[in-house]
Amino acid sequence: ELLEEIILVDDASEKDHLGSKLEDYVAKLPVSVHVIRTGERIGLIRARLKGALISKGQVITFLDAHCECTEGWLEPLLSEIHNDRTAVVCPIIDVIS
Repeated sequence: ELLEEIILVDDASEKDHLGSKLEDYVAKLPVSVHVIRTGERIGLIRARLKGALISKGQVITFLDAHCECTEGWLEPLLSEIHNDRTAVVCPIIDVIS
């Protein structure tokens, strides 16, 4: 299995759907999901670091709220990391519509 856990870091969002509705939704998912709330805006990098500090996986992938993944997006990235554990990888965006 490729996915060990999902960590969602909420950087003090005020959007209603990211409150209890989000908690209810992730509780039903078949994978471990942790929702971390910062309480006050700390910014992108600090929010990512907060999530990374509690992660348990061997590989960490950062996605922002505007990112959308399609089936099969992760495997090529993991393959490159498997070939070189010191690699930093990112997907190729060849089509923007």
